[in-house]
Amino acid sequence: MKTGTLFLLGSLLAWQVTAQNNASKHLNFGTGVGVINPLGLDKTIYRNYSSVVHYTIELEKEIGKKGAWQTGLQFSMLSMSVDAVIHSNNHLAVAPDSIKYAAINQMSLQVPLRYRLYKSEERDGKFYQFGATFGYNFNNIYTYRYKNEDKEQTISNVQPYMCMAHIGLGSRINKKHVWYIDMSIPVTPYFKQAHASSLYPLQLSFNLLL
Repeated sequence: MKTGTLFLLGSLLAWQVTAQNNASKHLNFGTGVGVINPLGLDKTIYRNYSSVVHYTIELEKEIGKKGAWQTGLQFSMLSMSVDAVIHSNNHLAVAPDSIKYAAINQMSLQVPLRYRLYKSEERDGKFYQFGATFGYNFNNIYTYRYKNEDKEQTISNVQPYMCMAHIGLGSRINKKHVWYIDMSIPVTPYFKQAHASSLYPLQLSFNLLL
């Protein structure tokens, strides 16, 4: 895992050296924050505040008169606060009164691939974007408080590979900095077991890259 991550990061940094002498490429670093709607859960399970944080290295390559391809490497951390207990078959049920502040937490490494369509041929200002993200999920932890004691347990049988579809809009400022609002629609479920609870974390995030 660590070797593969370092290889991808090194490849992106090597691409930056080439991009410095090529105006058709832009490399940006930044972060994003967003909210999550855990779709698919039973309506009896109460959802509280759920969030996601992204750290991104992004490369944009111009294509056509107004278009551009965007890719890179993204580290994502999400936390879904749900008033639920996880049984051995990854079935979620309403948590008893003895369990408080339950949350499902996950980290992932992701590679986005999006197409951007700018309103101007200068590729500065407003754009629309759509595409997909592919990634690897790890560090799946269920945290909760039981009788005033904080506890955590590893969640097994989680889908290790993920895919999300994207649609969003944003703007490039002075041909340098980028901001965009992105809706990420999960294609793959959180759990990989056939009879586990259905869980699809829908994300809406705001991202700023410098």
